[in-house]
Amino acid sequence: MEKNVLNLSSMKVNVKSLTLLALIMVSSFLAVSANETSPIANNSEIAVSPEGVIEEEMIFNVQYYNANGDKLSIKILDESGLKLYSNAFTGKNLNKTFKVPADLGKVYLIIQNTVNQIEQKFVISTKNADQLLITSAF
Repeated sequence: MEKNVLNLSSMKVNVKSLTLLALIMVSSFLAVSANETSPIANNSEIAVSPEGVIEEEMIFNVQYYNANGDKLSIKILDESGLKLYSNAFTGKNLNKTFKVPADLGKVYLIIQNTVNQIEQKFVISTKNADQLLITSAF
């Protein structure tokens, strides 16, 4: 009988050890994932959403939670590099809709944190007559 109690006791220790190990692994994974979410800031990602091609304009929305209120430079360039839009943003919640002529076919959106010089780039192009395709980086 004593032998069974000893085995049961060591099984409880092994289960506790395995549970603790699993919790450490999961929390480590979550910490690594949280640090890789955005090149602009650690807590938020830039979301660029296509709204479509309406009345011969490519329409897309940019959302970003700028936790530190850092100055962001926002530029839109055409394929030849001509600046179509340039502005700075310093608020905490960026939520802006952009409209550019659809006949351009493709534009580049560049958002740069001017404090740490990190930038994120997007390509916005017409997929067909009424849909946009947005891809990250170029």
